[in-house]
Amino acid sequence: DKAKNFGSFTSAIRADNYRGKRVRLVAYVKPDAVKDWAGLWLRVDGREKTAIAFDNMNARPIKGTIDWTAYGLVLDVPKEAEEMYFGCLLSGQGRLWIDDMQLLVVGADVPITAGPSAGTPRQGEYKPIELPKEPVGLDFEP
Repeated sequence: DKAKNFGSFTSAIRADNYRGKRVRLVAYVKPDAVKDWAGLWLRVDGREKTAIAFDNMNARPIKGTIDWTAYGLVLDVPKEAEEMYFGCLLSGQGRLWIDDMQLLVVGADVPITAGPSAGTPRQGEYKPIELPKEPVGLDFEP
């Protein structure tokens, strides 16, 4: 059952410092016997809708066993962005190590890896979550 074999690391920040910019999420990844797929992921949410921009590398999955390799994805953060959620995921059997994750602002010359998303309307009143404005602890060092 694949539902029993899914894991995700998630971090979240306010989108304030990234609105209207292009960002790259990068990390070193070391997969071990990944049978289904793994990937980095980034979701940008708006006030009225979730996932107004999204990429989880499903179309370019990390599989198998390889040594540490840099992976990344690039999204535009719309001006109506409120929150950003990101991390890595593993679906199916295998193990995954992550190190030195960074969320970087890049120029418009860097191609995006996924386009905007229509998003799902939020149910009920939107209340901003108290999140940091910048990522913390992504080097995975104590």
